[in-house]
Amino acid sequence: MAAQNTRSFGREAVAVYLAAALVVFGTWAASRYLILRKFENIESNEVSRNIEVMRKALVTKNSEIEMASRDYARWDDMYSYASTLDPNFEYENFSEAGLDELNVDFVWVLDARDKLLSSFENETDDSRYLHPASESAVKEIERLGPKVRSVRDQEGTLRLVQINGVPHLIAAHTILHTDRSGPANGTLVFARRIAAPEIASIGADTQLNVNFAMLGERTVAAEKPELLVAPDGRRILRRSDTTIEGQLRLDTIDGTPIAMLWTTQPRSVMQSGQQGVRYLVGWVALLVSIVVAAWHTYSGRLRRTSHAAEVSETRYRAIFDRAASGIVLFDPTTRRVLDANPQAQRLVGASVEELRRSDL
Repeated sequence: MAAQNTRSFGREAVAVYLAAALVVFGTWAASRYLILRKFENIESNEVSRNIEVMRKALVTKNSEIEMASRDYARWDDMYSYASTLDPNFEYENFSEAGLDELNVDFVWVLDARDKLLSSFENETDDSRYLHPASESAVKEIERLGPKVRSVRDQEGTLRLVQINGVPHLIAAHTILHTDRSGPANGTLVFARRIAAPEIASIGADTQLNVNFAMLGERTVAAEKPELLVAPDGRRILRRSDTTIEGQLRLDTIDGTPIAMLWTTQPRSVMQSGQQGVRYLVGWVALLVSIVVAAWHTYSGRLRRTSHAAEVSETRYRAIFDRAASGIVLFDPTTRRVLDANPQAQRLVGASVEELRRSDL
């Protein structure tokens, strides 16, 4: 009997341990799927917002030259300049100091047939000012003619072109009188290079860690294939358990991918979720351990009580069966015999089964 009880307890213990392990594992698996997935969505939404903030900050830079271009293009003096190419007007407005104040790197004027009339190049970093612009720049400007026409008088959008291999923001406006009457007397184009100062300014405006690279650079060669096919030119990349990156592809006005912006940030949201999961699993494991310990205590007491009852029953049966006197146990209410020892059976001359079928 004792061996049987030991085997039964062993099976129960295995079942309890297995159930406890399944509860803890189930909690871990469910929390990773439900809780961490929710935190991952929150993290992705935050990075997506940061990508959009970067894009809007770049559009703002485009709007700055857009306003300047529009104001100049809607000016009677500018209208006259498109016909006269007055050197005094050039000196007063498009000199090196003037372009520095406007914070533009290129200015060019096209006639009504989109033929280049005048051009200005201002290399702030190299302290170089050219009028007309360099031969290579003029070729690029002439190449961009049809593309500029497609974005003329556009406002509030991101307009990129590539001049001498460098990305530039542009704004193009039809030259009209101050009262915006016509006929149109050509097109005025402003262009600002995207360089380190602009990227630093975007980072300061957005309070983000903003980086920039041309897609042809080796540093982003591994990112280029996936970024080229990314929806809307946006991509979220989880660099590690601690770092996540939001990428934005920059396309020219004719849809050619040329560069990328990206921002890197710590995965604080995900780390908070992981810490929460660890706490949850830890608490569940603690509660399960308490339940298992309570079961152990209860089972131990139950085993000891059962063993004591078995010992008592054995002793009672030994005394009952070996007694020299006849002993009969009966129910006083029904007067039915419940048990009788061997001596009582001999005295009465009946077996215990026969005595149980009779009344006293």
